[in-house]
Amino acid sequence: MKEFLSLYAIDLPRFDNFLGESLADILWYYVEHGVEESLYLPYIPIPGTDRSIHSYLAMPGSGVGVLLWDESLHQTKPIVLTERPSKIDSFLSLKARDYLAMEDSGTFKGFLNALSLCPTIEFVKAVSVEERAWWLASFLDYLKSNSTDNRDIHLRILDLLQKTLRGYDFERKEADNKSNLADLEFVVIPAREDDLRMGVWSENDVRFFIDYLHRLVERDHPQFGTPPEFRTASDYLAESDWNEWVYDIIVQFLEIEKHNFTKPYVVSFIDVE
Repeated sequence: MKEFLSLYAIDLPRFDNFLGESLADILWYYVEHGVEESLYLPYIPIPGTDRSIHSYLAMPGSGVGVLLWDESLHQTKPIVLTERPSKIDSFLSLKARDYLAMEDSGTFKGFLNALSLCPTIEFVKAVSVEERAWWLASFLDYLKSNSTDNRDIHLRILDLLQKTLRGYDFERKEADNKSNLADLEFVVIPAREDDLRMGVWSENDVRFFIDYLHRLVERDHPQFGTPPEFRTASDYLAESDWNEWVYDIIVQFLEIEKHNFTKPYVVSFIDVE
């Protein structure tokens, strides 16, 4: 099992406004302001568009790459647009919100990751990217082994972490199908999930969890250990390493406060295939 987890903190009002931009404007914005990873947008055939197009790739400082299918050669060929793409094109004129609602969770995750790497975009920040989700097992084990003063708080934290796991069980090494995309509430929800299962924390969820973490580390000073699901294997981390790992994740969550988001959300993607 891969069990990789990515988490993105999002300032909802600014992100929602950004989703109203056209794909043409977003691609060119990324060319002009991106510095690292390219922004990849798979093509969706819609009426009135060139069906030979396979995908678009905004390359920072270079241009927009377009991958085309050459029927005569029976293979794809790339071209590069060095000027802003035309919004007259039916596909490129799509609003990002409408496009992402027709795509899968993998495309949405790639979109968020690219935005998090763009220095001029202050409303999407990566908490962690494609990190093993095992730290969650250690956190859950701590919660199950240590009662809190308020059982309601304890149960709500468990529920939040389960939202992120989307039904995945570390002991059984499998996920259930009790929850699906239709259960999520966000400004845009992909049409389908590929190998990535998406989770959403609302503003109340995020603020509750961060407040809980402050109390946890300032008052309780917990020690996080090897979760029971990993105790039989000799090649896993030492007890102290598990504790350090969970604390590193806690620090990353607390960093969300420094961004001063007006309405912070967290969107997660877990790969358990």
